[in-house]
Amino acid sequence: MRKILKDLTSLDEARQILDSLLVSCGVEHVSLDHADGRILAEKIVSAINVPPFSKALKDGYAIRARDAPTPGTCLLLKSYVPAGREDTLSLGKGEAVEISTGAPIPQESDSVVMVEDTTLADDNVCIHSNVRQGQHILPAGTDISRGETVLEAGQMVSPAKIGILAALGINDTIVKNLKVGIISTGNELTEPGNPLGPGRIYDANSYTLSAAIRRLSAIPVAYGIVRDEPEKARSLLLEAVSECDIVLTTGSTSAGSDDFMYRLMEEEGQIRMHGLKFKPGKPVIIASISNIPVIGLPGNPTASLMVFSEIVSSLVRKGLGITAPARQRMKATLMDDVYSDNRLEYHCVEVIDECAYSVDKTSASITTLAKADGFIVIEPEITFVKAGNEVEVTFFEN
Repeated sequence: MRKILKDLTSLDEARQILDSLLVSCGVEHVSLDHADGRILAEKIVSAINVPPFSKALKDGYAIRARDAPTPGTCLLLKSYVPAGREDTLSLGKGEAVEISTGAPIPQESDSVVMVEDTTLADDNVCIHSNVRQGQHILPAGTDISRGETVLEAGQMVSPAKIGILAALGINDTIVKNLKVGIISTGNELTEPGNPLGPGRIYDANSYTLSAAIRRLSAIPVAYGIVRDEPEKARSLLLEAVSECDIVLTTGSTSAGSDDFMYRLMEEEGQIRMHGLKFKPGKPVIIASISNIPVIGLPGNPTASLMVFSEIVSSLVRKGLGITAPARQRMKATLMDDVYSDNRLEYHCVEVIDECAYSVDKTSASITTLAKADGFIVIEPEITFVKAGNEVEVTFFEN
């Protein structure tokens, strides 16, 4: 039996259907080595002051500012405080202590004079600049104070935020753990790294989708390639549904006589829509099985990744509790004639010097998106856009 896709769903309606689906999200503990790009599941409150002590910002001499009221004052050099010194020194009247950058400030000291502004004479250090109280000192808790909320739940962990966690002595933090299963279908598929037999192609979708999922701070779970064997595909689909929060399949969603994924989804759950009025990406399924969202994506690489970017990514973000960044747009001159049909089309272009060049090689081409900077939107009622027209380009990445 063939499934002929006639009653197609608009892109906006598909987004509404996805928005109506519930997405669960777990949490896990990770070390700093594995925290980059993840979403915090807890508020981070500092248990310490940063810095924990007042420290020198320059190499020089720690003094009391009132002991050097004018340039030319000489003070008795008492000791040396390197960075990491654990015992606490106390500074008396008319005394100075040599100090390194990052070293703790001695008690009674309230200023650091840079070594460039001094000279040594026997056991004395002579100061040749004006001295003000507090100069070149970072007081305890200036950066972060004890009890301060430094990071909120829902923020993405970046290299700078990892630095904050490390500075607080935290090497175990709780992050959101949204698992997205990926199943590739098709007798023609071969795992990259293996010999390519006649009539075969390498599976690109598992890898492009995995990378896209990681960029959204979720965890891809690749279940590999399943041949056109419905019962084996059913078993793998149910396994993925039992282990993941969202499941994606690629291929076997169209009108071919051997396309069967829509039948499995219908038998095991509920299909919310089948067929998207969108180019590239007509053979799309939105379903739910055991309350887990299951999306059947086209097998063609460009269509699969474009549909993921335009509708599925919002479902992933919803589960993680994050919002999509605003997209950058610009006006450009279209340099090629572009033909379309009666579907909403996102036509891929490369932008050079405010000129938009078509790079569309059909949805079966993996290089289309690789060469594209963004896309132009062609409405369903428009079948031809002439070169020379001004168009608005929406960029994939800002």
